[in-house]
Amino acid sequence: MSTGAASPVNQALEHQLRKPVSLALYSIFLLGLVIPVIYISSTIIRTAACALSIASIGMFFALRQDMSNTFKRYLQMQSKGNLADVRALLSSDVVT
Repeated sequence: MSTGAASPVNQALEHQLRKPVSLALYSIFLLGLVIPVIYISSTIIRTAACALSIASIGMFFALRQDMSNTFKRYLQMQSKGNLADVRALLSSDVVT
């Protein structure tokens, strides 16, 4: 359920590439690349623009990691929750 191209985790991560927050982070990254070209003489502005690009990349990957971890926690909860001991449930006499 968490591996393969058709898994919910991979589908959610692929869909996340086109979400508005991702599009905004792409724009911020590009802005951080364009600003140093325009303000080539100002070291402070170039440094801030590079930091902006790096921060947007970090935020993008942090969002992806958070989504992946959320799915993993959900799958872990499923395996340790009500269906963790299916054999015991099926072998008991109380099953209807």
